[in-house]
Amino acid sequence: MAGVVGWNRYNYVSLGRGRLALAAQRVFLLVGIVTAIALAMAVGIRAADVAAKDARAAARSNRTPKPYFGLQGRLVCVRSLQQRIPVFNGPIPSDRPLLTFGTSTDQAWLWDAVSGQLLAVRTEDVMLERAVGNHSSCGDRT
Repeated sequence: MAGVVGWNRYNYVSLGRGRLALAAQRVFLLVGIVTAIALAMAVGIRAADVAAKDARAAARSNRTPKPYFGLQGRLVCVRSLQQRIPVFNGPIPSDRPLLTFGTSTDQAWLWDAVSGQLLAVRTEDVMLERAVGNHSSCGDRT
């Protein structure tokens, strides 16, 4: 980048075209900044994609995923407190642990790593029990 600006300045300023050289340098600088931002965004998106794939693999094998920028998921077994409850994107699988990153207001947001579905239930309708150890099944809980 600096070499292109230097080459441009040497050739155009020495020919007496200062305004053209200044405009070209600004264009080169703008292209360099935009390229650096695009590269940084690509690296950040790639890191987030790798973290998401690692979290999915860990949750599928019933392991708690690693934290990512302070966000820590937890595996929980879900038990409904009533016969029928409203579930966004349901039904809730009760035979395996689900991943949660906490609750928001009165909703519990759960992610099923096996199906890839995001589920939401009211916290008053379910009991969330932290899955301890390597659970292959949550169905034994009463």
